[in-house]
Amino acid sequence: MLVSSDKYNLSFYSIEEIENKLIDILKPAELNQISSAYDICNQICNAYALSDGCSLFHHCTRVVKILIEELEIYDTSIVCAILLHNASRLSNDLDTQIIDYNFGPYVAYLVDSMTEDFFFLNDLPSHIKKISNENSDFQIADYLILMCSEQLDLIRCIDYDITGEHFNFLTDIAKNIFPLIEKSENASLQYLYKALVTERNKILS
Repeated sequence: MLVSSDKYNLSFYSIEEIENKLIDILKPAELNQISSAYDICNQICNAYALSDGCSLFHHCTRVVKILIEELEIYDTSIVCAILLHNASRLSNDLDTQIIDYNFGPYVAYLVDSMTEDFFFLNDLPSHIKKISNENSDFQIADYLILMCSEQLDLIRCIDYDITGEHFNFLTDIAKNIFPLIEKSENASLQYLYKALVTERNKILS
């Protein structure tokens, strides 16, 4: 059995913790979906490491913890999407059709819409507008919550990053993400904006 670490970048959010938190909130079928997505993420992502040396799988579970514990988001689609998007990127066997069949079209679309290259897009708002126009059910706030939660976990791991290439990452967050969320009326995005600014200022101070 995995044992979580006191070091933030080595910590993770276990499926038992998730189930205990959500058992009185979600239906059994929804919990099963999250458990399935968690298992898929573990199987595919656990062999990959981020620049701080921690497991990509651990990173994904910590983002789930941010969603559930900090933002109090219990939406099955959101939780499954964050668990599946890196796994889908790394595995040719986990394509959009399979995710659609097993987790529903909205999860599949969220996963497909999340790109690792968003920092390098010349115009992130245009990208968001494009994916929004492609699917009338798409919620821009959901996309931004997923993206910002992931960046919040990464910025919290900077102290453990062995590459030392922090400045560009922090600059990109301020340049590409802050303008999209700083004036949002969405409570989750307000929280994420304040948390990202706080973590960024800690590092730059």
